[in-house]
Amino acid sequence: MNRSVYSLKSNGRFVKQDIQVPLYLGNSVFETMRLRIVGHSIPFIPGFQAHCARFQNGLQWLGAASPPVSVLQTALSEALADFAYQDSDICVRLLGTNEEVQIVLELYQQHSWISGVSLFPQRLSRPFPERKHGSALVSVKSQKIALAEGFDTALLYESDGTITECSWANFFWIDATGMLCTRNDLVLPGVTRGLFESISKVKYRQLLLDDIFAGSLQGAFISQATSGIVPVLRVGEFSFTEDSVQEVEERVRGPFEKAIILTEVPVTSFEFD
Repeated sequence: MNRSVYSLKSNGRFVKQDIQVPLYLGNSVFETMRLRIVGHSIPFIPGFQAHCARFQNGLQWLGAASPPVSVLQTALSEALADFAYQDSDICVRLLGTNEEVQIVLELYQQHSWISGVSLFPQRLSRPFPERKHGSALVSVKSQKIALAEGFDTALLYESDGTITECSWANFFWIDATGMLCTRNDLVLPGVTRGLFESISKVKYRQLLLDDIFAGSLQGAFISQATSGIVPVLRVGEFSFTEDSVQEVEERVRGPFEKAIILTEVPVTSFEFD
């Protein structure tokens, strides 16, 4: 089976469920991570501590008990050993409500847009944007609309045209002043976004949808826990040049993956000149 669900019991141990149905409720919080199992070795998960901290904060926000990081780490190691898939990409989800905490393991399904993503602009706002919560109607709805319009995912913006984030990812752009993104209070402060910010010089600015259509950007990309950094190919009817997409690939995505994804010892910094 390509999915396994484990529930936290009162003794602090995670037990595999007989019915493999994960929690997907409005009053839940969740985290999603991606890892690669090589042989039987316990994998390094970029941002694992940050994912656990945000998960704990989310549970406290719900008024639920929060298991220590050490319990989550031990449980994940045991679950991965039980999952028994070697040399595979695995999607890990932590799911929690007031009643239950789960670890869900699934074989990772690669996005078709891993080499570049198209974004369909939509005037929508996520409720409680700073939380990774299960009330994901806006994310689900915007994603479905984008797919129906022939795009990969949505780019959300406010009523005044301010860009915020994508359906399931953070959004960055590049202009003459450097790399930029929307301030944290308007979006989910993504873990991958935080990892990227820790090794780069990112500035916080307002970006209007009209700025994109006016051609004022030199490039753009999204960040996501399962896909890392992905260049943006187009936003609506506006397309970035092949040179700008290639520059994001070589000078942003490549260094990020080398620094964070491919090693347990991240470099201290890199700059986009």
